[in-house]
Amino acid sequence: MYYSEGRDSLVDFSNPHIVLHGSIFSKKLAGKFSSLNDLRESRIAVQKGDVMDEIASNELVGSEIVRVEYPEIALRMLNEGQV
Repeated sequence: MYYSEGRDSLVDFSNPHIVLHGSIFSKKLAGKFSSLNDLRESRIAVQKGDVMDEIASNELVGSEIVRVEYPEIALRMLNEGQV
């Protein structure tokens, strides 16, 4: 589980033992994204309950957030032009 301030009040986190980095996937024709702010006003897919769901909900005001059960579903939606 990824650490976030909101989750810290619900869960006892240990010291980190691995550092992971998230990724943003887009089609080549969609342009380049260099920060989360570039996703504002976009239709995006996130894994439901994931830390990116929390971040998108708090920081991407104006975006349409599509929550999916599995990352594979989000990638399929991207491939089909749904997000």
